[in-house]
Amino acid sequence: MLHAVKFVRVPKDVAYYLHLNDPKVIKALRYRFQFTPLIYGITCLVNQMVYVGSTLNPSKRFHKHLTIRNSDGSNKQLQAAITQYGMHNFKLHIFELVRLPREATYEEKRALLRAVEQRYINHFPEAQRYNSNHHA
Repeated sequence: MLHAVKFVRVPKDVAYYLHLNDPKVIKALRYRFQFTPLIYGITCLVNQMVYVGSTLNPSKRFHKHLTIRNSDGSNKQLQAAITQYGMHNFKLHIFELVRLPREATYEEKRALLRAVEQRYINHFPEAQRYNSNHHA
């Protein structure tokens, strides 16, 4: 017996961006959050599926997601959806800017960031996520 999936709303975001197919938007996005650790989401406006991610270097990470197709550094399900629906049908959310201790090592910063990311992953039912892994 099939059950309807109940999708949840995206949590309140710090900022969001549309027109992700516009190079000016991508450039502005990459420079605005350069070197700011954050949690982000990429939502498909057609099916409401969400990819949740975290990064210590948004400029590099967003470049991989938004401009490099089939990149090894990007989620395969998300990339397939972008190919299917077109980048103009996606919205990028900045969910949270994360303050990390300066004295922390890179590994410690990643662990702290992933703990915050996990809260956002858990917000969405599995059927609504492009994230194939349950853990950040």
